[in-house]
Amino acid sequence: MRVKISNEQRKILLKVITICGSLKFIDEMKYYADKLELDGNCVLSVIYPTKENKDDYTKDEIQSFAIAHIKKLNCPTQYLLSIKMDILVRQ
Repeated sequence: MRVKISNEQRKILLKVITICGSLKFIDEMKYYADKLELDGNCVLSVIYPTKENKDDYTKDEIQSFAIAHIKKLNCPTQYLLSIKMDILVRQ
């Protein structure tokens, strides 16, 4: 069942945007996440590691990160922002 949304309602609905990219672009991802959230959007972003060395994570933790990553990419978001290519794709 489809729900009709008026233009007024459409203006106040937030967009759900997934940000993906390599962590070598972490500063750019944080910048876009900040900007998009301040513009009133809901942003699904990457997992920012808190440990200095990747080897400090257990196998279970790394697996949990991988599962969370795939779930975010499979969410029915309206947009996908790829930082590496600096493009915004409407899904």
